[in-house]
Amino acid sequence: MVDSSIQAIVARKSKPDPKMPENAFEAYHSSSVDVLITHKPLPTGPGMHAHRGYEFFIPMDALQQEVRLEIEGNPSIRPVHRNLIPCNPEQYHGSKKSLAIHRTVCIYVQKEYMQNTAYALSGSKHIFFTAKNNTFTSDLCQLLDLFVEEARNRQTGYKFMLESISTQIVINLLRNTESNIQKKMLKKELSARNNIAKVIDYIHHNDYKEIKNDELLKLANLSPYYFVRLFKKETGATPHQYLVNRRIEKAKQLLKLSSHSITEICFLCGFSNHSHFAKVFKRKTGTSPLKFRQQSHP
Repeated sequence: MVDSSIQAIVARKSKPDPKMPENAFEAYHSSSVDVLITHKPLPTGPGMHAHRGYEFFIPMDALQQEVRLEIEGNPSIRPVHRNLIPCNPEQYHGSKKSLAIHRTVCIYVQKEYMQNTAYALSGSKHIFFTAKNNTFTSDLCQLLDLFVEEARNRQTGYKFMLESISTQIVINLLRNTESNIQKKMLKKELSARNNIAKVIDYIHHNDYKEIKNDELLKLANLSPYYFVRLFKKETGATPHQYLVNRRIEKAKQLLKLSSHSITEICFLCGFSNHSHFAKVFKRKTGTSPLKFRQQSHP
């Protein structure tokens, strides 16, 4: 029987079940991701089952005995403490004997959401994870902590926060869990980084004139959101912030080393008027262009 998500386990918990230990687990949900944390072994005896979505199983305690999982295509996988084992939709998996892992984390991602995110990152919806132990990254651990904290506290806006964190969790899983599209994603990201380098080079050679965002987007050949996010990841600033910082650094050098007037430097650095230049310069450096020049030539 195919089980869609941890909702079935939660439903089972809501009914009287003498086999179910008290406080055995916590379950948290967004519209696309479910997180189940078990504190005691659930009564999951021998047998195989499948899910409609993607499941990621993480044993958080050191294993006290030999435990092996069976996943179609890989008949015997030994779970490793703080490693992540993926399972694809409709892929039967289970164990020949009852599991004795006390504390585990299970992440369930809806099939359509995983495939749509994979398409956005790689251009392919056909995502199939390899049945093996993968590294449970510290970044993913922190995201799960944030997810649980938001779901527990339910502060104003928590549903929006859960949706945002869910997206980050899925992207982390796609990046760091071995799959048929992982190499394609890495290749696409490398190509995107090369385009960011082209944008940076373009800014350096054209910082004296007005640069429109459309020009940079066309050069980067990326969506506006992905462009800004990747540019900031590579440089620590948005494209606009980077351009302004570049112009101020250029102005500082000209004020130190050239005989150009401050008004001339203003236009050489791509500012439209003197007052705007002076205002931005003081905000960035803490002093006016004139005082900066005087201090540079005592």
